[in-house]
Formats: sequence, C-alpha cells, structure tokens
Amino acid sequence: MMEQRIFANKLNIEVSQERIRQILLDGQQLEYWIPEISQVIPVKNHYQIRRSASAFNQYEELEIIDSNNMIIYHSTHGQLEYRIVFTFLENMGHSVLQQELFLPTTAIIALPFTLLQPILKAAFSKNLANLSAYAGEQEVNDAGSYSKFF
Repeated sequence: MMEQRIFANKLNIEVSQERIRQILLDGQQLEYWIPEISQVIPVKNHYQIRRSASAFNQYEELEIIDSNNMIIYHSTHGQLEYRIVFTFLENMGHSVLQQELFLPTTAIIALPFTLLQPILKAAFSKNLANLSAYAGEQEVNDAGSYSKFF
C-alpha cells in the first residue's frame, strides 16, 4: 500500500524513554492518555479500540509493533486506516519523542487533507502532551494504579 507522511510532531520528554516505551507498547493504557478512546479490548496480537461518537474512527483494530527505537501503531478496520510511528531522538542532550502520521495515498486523494491536516496535527500533538504528562505521573506514583490524565 502506498502511503504518505501527513505530519510530524516532536516533544521534549522529561521522563525516561523506557517509561514512555512501556506505555506506548501497552495498548490497554491508550484510554489513559487519548481522551476520545472509551474502550480498549485486547485480542490476540492486536487491540479493538472504541472511540466516542464524535471521533472519525469510532471503531478500529490496532496492532502495536516494537521495532528498535520506533514503536508503530498500525490501525485497520476503521473508517480511515493509518500508521503512527513514534521515534525516540536526541536533541542537544535532551530526549525527544517524534510522532509521525502516515495515511494511504488513496485516502489523501479522497479527503480534503489540506483542511484537515492542521486539525489532525493539533489533536495528535495534544495526545502526545497527554502521553508525556501521564508518563510523568506514573514515574511519580509508581504504585501501578493508573488514572486518566485529562
């Protein structure tokens, strides 16, 4: 499938990369840092995700792939299939988490992405900030009980 990168967000992270990796690799924690997610159901090698009625993908199946310094979210069976690639980078001695959204070329042609791109970028950036704050909360309170950050 041909795809195109729609945008990249970057965020300096103040918590350990290992903590961020643990959260990103655990699909059941998605609902703690992505407000639109209402339910996560683990199924064999993927997760069934249910989102609020206002979300574009109200249902999707998400496969999480651990690949060296990247973590890939591959979404299928929703209204819009996509890939999010999280990459750990270094910038002047600081840890940076990069988030890139990739969409199939056919979806880009079919939808008005020049209008949607800034909205999507802002929403994904907010979720990235939620992830960082949630990870920081977990480092402080390492008791293992999770609560929604937002």
